[in-house]
Amino acid sequence: MKLINCFIIRNSTWLIPLITFVVVFLCIWLGTLQYNSNRSILSLAGTLIVLLVAAPLLQLFIFRFRLRFKRYTGEHKEKLVKYCEQRGVTHVEFFEIKGRLPNAYATGNRKHKRVTFTSRLLEECSYEEVEAVLAHELGHHVNDDPQSTLRVIVFIFFFASWFNGEMVRATQWNLLVVSILSSVIFYLLFLVRSRRNERRADMYAATDPKAAKGLIAFFKRSQDIYKKEGVWIPRPFPLILRITKTHPTLDERMKVLGNYKSN
Repeated sequence: MKLINCFIIRNSTWLIPLITFVVVFLCIWLGTLQYNSNRSILSLAGTLIVLLVAAPLLQLFIFRFRLRFKRYTGEHKEKLVKYCEQRGVTHVEFFEIKGRLPNAYATGNRKHKRVTFTSRLLEECSYEEVEAVLAHELGHHVNDDPQSTLRVIVFIFFFASWFNGEMVRATQWNLLVVSILSSVIFYLLFLVRSRRNERRADMYAATDPKAAKGLIAFFKRSQDIYKKEGVWIPRPFPLILRITKTHPTLDERMKVLGNYKSN
């Protein structure tokens, strides 16, 4: 298991997008199979409900038992709470998961906003960097990204499944081929939206020049940690890899944030 984790971390630049695409394809393919079998939107909705229930349960299992998901009660908690109040963002809860790379995640909804930090971020980054990362994650909550992303996923599932079923019916093309092609198209469009969300969250954080400076410092530290962990990050970043990433490259983000840091 340790060797598998090491392989995933070192090859995460291309492996994680590939795994994510496979998951997207399987969901769309299952939906297409369901719709193609009886042309029923209700049965398609049933398949979606099963997937929406199974995904959080799988995530909970991974986070709780594999990544040791727990509430964050460390030394920075009180200062982070005050920072949220200063930015006018309420109902924020902090969590921590085990992780060999520095990262953070925004989940939940407007009444239950969650920000989860990896242990590597909390252990090796300064408070200024942690606060800047929090500012970025608050940007996701302010923009309602966690919930809007879920709505987009539901729409893609329904539309792609219906479109594929009707396409197969009209053209007699192979169902598997149609599902793969539509999965590629919808996945790439979803990633365009994801990168836009990340830029908007960066811009929200950068309304505080101190946070812009902290994010740049965090990105530089992250690059150093990636090198230490043997993560393969090509420079310059090939276009084929850039369009399959959920985030803009760190170099791109630092270049934009540099303009805010100096203001």
